[in-house]
Amino acid sequence: MAGEIEDFNGSMPFICFPANYEKFKTLFVEDNIVRAGGFLTLDARGDEDYKVQLQINKLEIWDNKNNVQKEVKANVKKLYINFIGDDILFSKIMNLLSEFKGDMPVYIQHNGKLLDSGVKCEDCWSLVISLKELVGEKNVIIK
Repeated sequence: MAGEIEDFNGSMPFICFPANYEKFKTLFVEDNIVRAGGFLTLDARGDEDYKVQLQINKLEIWDNKNNVQKEVKANVKKLYINFIGDDILFSKIMNLLSEFKGDMPVYIQHNGKLLDSGVKCEDCWSLVISLKELVGEKNVIIK
């Protein structure tokens, strides 16, 4: 589904993938006041070529008195990192994760033990690519 979203400063086009549209379609009604929560990623590929990705993990419908009428949350994804290595590699992973703070829980499997790292990061491709370079393609999974 494609449409346009607007606020008091202007408007911009958006695309909603079919599975997400089915989940949120009751919110896409003209004149609804919708508050979106999530992450904004800017992928700059040159001076004029860029892509903005907004990953929404919560939508709220508000009435004209600023009261929340309905709230819809997206499924929470989890990041799993598997590696065999020393404290230096672990430190590199943790430093990288600290650059991408967000709401996605991170689980680390180190030498066969699954640990809840207590860290939460954002779901973005630049983080995933960097992690795969550190620990290998098959050792980084988001589900």
